[in-house]
Amino acid sequence: MNNEGIQKPQLGYRYEFTVDELDAAQRCVVAHGFAVIQKMLPDETVEALQASVLQVVDPQRELAPGKSRTHTSFMEFSPAMQKLLDYEPFMQSQRFSRRPMN
Repeated sequence: MNNEGIQKPQLGYRYEFTVDELDAAQRCVVAHGFAVIQKMLPDETVEALQASVLQVVDPQRELAPGKSRTHTSFMEFSPAMQKLLDYEPFMQSQRFSRRPMN
C-alpha cells in the first residue's frame, strides 16, 4: 500500500511517536484521545493483516472503490489478527496504553 499521496493533518500537538516513546504516546492519548506509534509492526505483519482483511471482509472482491464493509467477528476468522496477539511489542503497547496515569 502506497501512502505517499496521503497528507498528514497538521495538528497543534505531536501525535506520532516511535516504539521507544510509549510514555509520551500515552500522554497524547490521555490529552487528545489517540496517538500513532510508527513502525510498530514489521512490514510482513502489515501485509498479512491487509491480505486478511480482504480475505475475510471482501472474499469475492465485490466492493467498489471507496466502499467498505465490516465483519463483527473478524478476529475469529483472521489468522493474521490472531497472530498479532503473540507479537509482544504490540501487546506491550496495548497494555501500556491502558495503565493508569499518575
